[in-house]
Amino acid sequence: MGRRVLLPSSEALQAKAADAAMDFGGVPVALPLIRMTPEPACTSTLKRLKEFDWLVVTSSSSVHMLWRLVREAGVDIRHLPRILTAGPGTTEAFTSYGIVPDVTPPRNFGAEGVLETVRQSVAPGAVLLRLRSQLAGPDLAHALAEAGYRVEDCVLYRNDLIRPARIPAFDAVFFASASAVEAFMELRPADTLEGKIVVAMGGATLAALERHGLRHARTPPEATVASALSTLAAAIVEGELEKLS
Repeated sequence: MGRRVLLPSSEALQAKAADAAMDFGGVPVALPLIRMTPEPACTSTLKRLKEFDWLVVTSSSSVHMLWRLVREAGVDIRHLPRILTAGPGTTEAFTSYGIVPDVTPPRNFGAEGVLETVRQSVAPGAVLLRLRSQLAGPDLAHALAEAGYRVEDCVLYRNDLIRPARIPAFDAVFFASASAVEAFMELRPADTLEGKIVVAMGGATLAALERHGLRHARTPPEATVASALSTLAAAIVEGELEKLS
């Protein structure tokens, strides 16, 4: 309905989010606030992929960075371990490269759900490679190790803040990650979002908004860009219908 949809996500998600916004008749407003910078130290780990039984990947950005780095390092992807993802968004990112992950949690897409799924699907003592950004932290890797798995924790990339000269006018905003929320809040106070339609993809993103006092954000039924923008479009339509009632 011609609403300006702010997209403060990383560059990896910008094109997909913009396409989804336009599909619903919105005007995408690109505002990448996060630059994904690869960690050179992880290249040697990726060259040893065949030594691992499973990859544990919990974000679509990690998938895109993984693919960038394995191409640059000349890694033979025929030796990929089995893959466990944290939800439909991460799974969708893998399938965009022609890779179908082996396992994903059926519902809880946070660390708890990943840990439960690993216990159900992965043999005790298996060798796991946990791939993440620096912001994700080592807690999941520690929990997997305590559960009896041999875990190597690999930081693929850093999320570096981009500081734009200004934030353009917008009617709605789509946050794809907690790091995007934190980056936005470093630039503008939370009350900037009052009166705006806000959609948060995933529980961690919603929790980040709530920590800043924002309680009216919506979450999509699936942690995917398409589902998030569909939820945002539905919220706009609902608002218009309420005005008519």
